[in-house]
Amino acid sequence: MVTARADSSRRRRVFCVACACSVAWCVCVSDKTLAECVHSCKKKATCWFPLNVLKTSLPSKHVVVVIPTMPPPTTLSNDESFVVVWDIETQSKISDMPGDSREEQVRNLEVSCLSFLKLPSAAILAGPEEALRAVEEAHMVTLWRDEDDKGVGPFFELLKAFDEAEVIVSYNGLGFDHPVLYKHCKPHRTEAHLFKVHDVFARLRDHTGIWFKLDNLLKANNMETKTANGRIAIQWWAEGRRDELKEYCEQDVRALARMICLPELRLPRISTTAPNYVFGVASALAACRASDSQIS
Repeated sequence: MVTARADSSRRRRVFCVACACSVAWCVCVSDKTLAECVHSCKKKATCWFPLNVLKTSLPSKHVVVVIPTMPPPTTLSNDESFVVVWDIETQSKISDMPGDSREEQVRNLEVSCLSFLKLPSAAILAGPEEALRAVEEAHMVTLWRDEDDKGVGPFFELLKAFDEAEVIVSYNGLGFDHPVLYKHCKPHRTEAHLFKVHDVFARLRDHTGIWFKLDNLLKANNMETKTANGRIAIQWWAEGRRDELKEYCEQDVRALARMICLPELRLPRISTTAPNYVFGVASALAACRASDSQIS
């Protein structure tokens, strides 16, 4: 353990990906490098986390991300490229909806709320440490189906973000989230959005033949897991428990955003890891730019 002094100008937040808690505020002396700092985790009091683990063995059971003292949520400049990570909650179960097929039933679902993050593309391409920092600093936006104060549609802000994003990241977005949203967007606009989608669920399923639950992937990689599930979210909506619903939806988005920043992903049920180009946002973004360069 290093000696520390209370120097607020040098405070750095230490974030434990193993259990997603804020470990401490690092105030280590200025001549110590990050690799020489060590901090204990609040929730795993017997564990100690050397900060150089991040660069050498991510993802590992004990990972620490060092984040500078956080200002108010980052606001992207108008000309800064970004990636959207999003998730949707609905008012009903698929099985309760009319329709001759599952696909039609999904399209007939109504949104309760949705949440999204805009992550700077530059941070994503700068490596896992910068990408994870961007995830923690990014401003979360949550929109409600029954709130439209400006009269432009309840999901105007998300659709505008889709228009401008380089990549749109979701988990089963092609099979669920986007079809639910179809009714709120003109077809030609939706088509343009779909070509930007990086669906982590679909990518892993197509490579392995397994339908992985997001929660199981988070557990396998020692990351913070989901706080509820879709059925409970539907119940919360029916009962008017919006604070809990909002927290759940936002937590899902941030958990997915953290996961896609990992350089590799341990997969449950099979003894292997998926490389970043299968699931990761950095590879998806690089592929998008490589494709654009072929056109130009």
